[in-house]
Amino acid sequence: MKNSNPNLFVVGAAKAGTTSIYHYLEQHPEINMCRVKEPHFFSNIYPISREMTKPPQKGKFYHSKLISDENIYLDLFDFSNNFKYWADCSTSYLYDQRSAKNILTFNPDSKIIISLRNPIERALSHYLMDCNSGLQFKECLLDAIQDDFKIKERVYGKCHLYIDLGLYADQIKIYYNTFKPENIHVVIFEDLIKNTQSEINKIFDFLKLRKISLSVEQHGKYVPASRLLTYLRFIKRKLPIGHQIRLNSRLKESILVNKHKAKPKLSIEDSKYLHQNYFAKDIQIASDYLGIDLYNKWNLSRYE
Repeated sequence: MKNSNPNLFVVGAAKAGTTSIYHYLEQHPEINMCRVKEPHFFSNIYPISREMTKPPQKGKFYHSKLISDENIYLDLFDFSNNFKYWADCSTSYLYDQRSAKNILTFNPDSKIIISLRNPIERALSHYLMDCNSGLQFKECLLDAIQDDFKIKERVYGKCHLYIDLGLYADQIKIYYNTFKPENIHVVIFEDLIKNTQSEINKIFDFLKLRKISLSVEQHGKYVPASRLLTYLRFIKRKLPIGHQIRLNSRLKESILVNKHKAKPKLSIEDSKYLHQNYFAKDIQIASDYLGIDLYNKWNLSRYE
């Protein structure tokens, strides 16, 4: 065990700006970000591919890995410099009910950042990401949701959890029941998009760090894919590495053809259905618990 340990955790939600937060925090000279953006060390997650379980290579950045060995996990941080924070940014930590306790046991002085997004927009973004990654073939989000509910074991990575990941109330309560309120900071994704510097400054204040001017870039920009392209991405995972490399060049050509298409939107009727049947009550509970008017922040009156 090293003298310093990870002590800052961006725990989710998935598709709620955590990748952007990762890149903004890594600009601060007193924060060292984990070399794997999502190591999932403190959660129970099912691997969606064999690549996720392979140990990361030195000097290479990975968006997501499944790290179970503590020595491998700690080697993902730079303890050679006098940083104030060593940060882990894994979106499974918010949904997985054991993660908060695991983090507390590992380091009781940890700081927690939770990012929340309109759960309907979050679900749509999640669905589009899965379509582009070759993990989803349903033609619309509602069909994908109904298909996902057929999976009984609601484990992160084993099913898509389009609805589950957006039911924030109980997830938030677990962290507030585990950590002191002063060690938790909540970011609203929509505020982060509108006022990036201001919202990251609030994080710096929470961490008692000096403010810095950010280099603001857009991360995770949507690139639409054809159904064939989606299927090719899926089968690519099962090919030998040489065939994967050759297929990659073809996929890049296909992306260039598709990139000018508009980002799909959810109809107001479908949005109303999701809000009224899944999210409305949970949002009210989360709003009351946090003391944040999520109803107005997310303009939910349009769904009624």
